[in-house]
Amino acid sequence: MKISKALLETILPIMIVTFIVIAYFFINQFLFTETNIACETYQLSNSAYLIYTLILIVSCSFYQILVGNFILKQCKNNFAMLLVNSLSFTLFFSVILILINLFQRKIEWDFFLIFFLIFFIYGLLLTIVIKLWRKII
Repeated sequence: MKISKALLETILPIMIVTFIVIAYFFINQFLFTETNIACETYQLSNSAYLIYTLILIVSCSFYQILVGNFILKQCKNNFAMLLVNSLSFTLFFSVILILINLFQRKIEWDFFLIFFLIFFIYGLLLTIVIKLWRKII
């Protein structure tokens, strides 16, 4: 019972949002790239998109089940809990990325700021969709 509830209430909304976000980049790459400058374009393969999607779904689901549900159950102020959950989501993935880059000894701090902002928006989107999904079901 708990597994189906976790699948239905947490993982399914994460899958829907992740597929929409990855589909945007997939469609944007194939429809709006200029073919005249072939040496300067970098196109990801379909398998790379599927791997990124799978990694995002698994890692976001792992975070949401372990940490996010605990934060969202603290219903004192919904807006504050949305922001706290998104901020902790962003910090969780930023720390993982920083640790990976420390082991590779390549640190580009400008990239981390952009990554932080993108994942904050992505975490906010995931949190809002999960809250709405739970109200619908």
